[in-house]
Formats: sequence, structure tokens, C-alpha cells
Amino acid sequence: AYLPHVQAAFASLSHTTAELFGGTRSTELRLVTPASFGALWLAPRLSAFTAAVPGVTLAISTMTQPGDYAAAAADLEIRFGTGSWPGMQAHRLTTEYMTPVCAPAGAVETWQGLPLLTVRGARGMWQDWFMMAGGPAPARPFHSFDTFVVALEAAKAGAGVLLGSRPLIDAALLKGELVRLSALDLPSPNGHFLSFRAEEAQPPARRAAVNWFIREAGRAIPPPTV
Repeated sequence: AYLPHVQAAFASLSHTTAELFGGTRSTELRLVTPASFGALWLAPRLSAFTAAVPGVTLAISTMTQPGDYAAAAADLEIRFGTGSWPGMQAHRLTTEYMTPVCAPAGAVETWQGLPLLTVRGARGMWQDWFMMAGGPAPARPFHSFDTFVVALEAAKAGAGVLLGSRPLIDAALLKGELVRLSALDLPSPNGHFLSFRAEEAQPPARRAAVNWFIREAGRAIPPPTV
């Protein structure tokens, strides 16, 4: 239980020492993010970040459990939820909508034979979607995953029907790797937020990165009818 706090203290000390005594002031920002957001939202935009925020680099770590945030002692964090975390300032980057999708080859047989794919935890919302659609969830096999990005790859490979999280699946829809099986989108209160400790001062590099994320999110949020 003590280990994450010790790791965070040493990481912070190392970072501050490099800034104060290094040959040049560091412009590396430590960012912790869920793997799905890092792979599906951030990675395709990194070249745009480099062009818009010159001289600032991101040291990106992925998290698998809440304690990973404290251990990383990051400058910026991407958190998934409703945006309320004590002591944190949060800026919404995505608004989540859930919609059933599958690989194009499975679209004909999907509601009759393919398994349903689900993500354990915050996105286990199949029952809610079927209730919105007017009926109970069908009795069929479920494959469950601990990360959304792996479930997405399984859906693209034809393993079953995924209740996809938009906008994370929008690129796959546009490329034709997935097809929507219904026009119904289940709205969710959750989303991805750029967050940092509210009491911390914002040096120019971090302030520039925060502004870029906010601007990019404003351009990235699509209407739920795509």
C-alpha cells in the first residue's frame, strides 16, 4: 500500500531535479491514459500534437487500475468516468454513446448466431441497450474482456457483436472495419476527461498541451448519427 506513494515521491523528485539542474529545461510531459483512449484517440493525433505544440513531448503510460495514477505521478491524466474526482480539475474530451457493431462479414447472421462481446466494468451495458431497444438481452454466449481495445479487435476479427463505445469506434466505422447493426445509440454519462491536480501551477508547456487537448476534442466529437 505504501509502494505507490514512494514511487510517486521519487518520480517527482527526479523530474524536479532534471528541470532545475539539467542542461536545458525539460519539456517532457508525463501522461497516464487508459489503453483504449491512448490507442484509438490519442495515437492517431500525435503528429498533430507535435505540429501544434512544438518542443513538447509526451511520455505516455497506460493504466490498468486506479492505483496506477498515483504511482505514475503524471503531469496529465486521462480518466474515464463522469468527471468528478476530488482535488482534480477535469476537462471533458469525449461523450460516450454505445451502439452494437460487428465485422461486415457477420452482419447477416449477427442477431441469430454470433456471441455478444462485453467489457467488464464501466462498459458492461448490454442489458441497458436491449431495454432501450424494447426487449431483454437474448440468451446467448458472452465473451468478456478487461480492456475495450482488445474487445474491439475481437469484433473486427468477426468474433461477435460488440456494444461499441463511440467515439472510440468511429474510425473503424469510417474505414468499414465495423458496421452498425442499429440506429439506436445508448447515451452514457461517462466520457474521457483530461485531468490534473487543481492546486498545481500550470507551466507554459503543460498549459499549451492542455489547450491542445481541449481544442482537439472540440473538433473530434462527432454527432451520434455517423
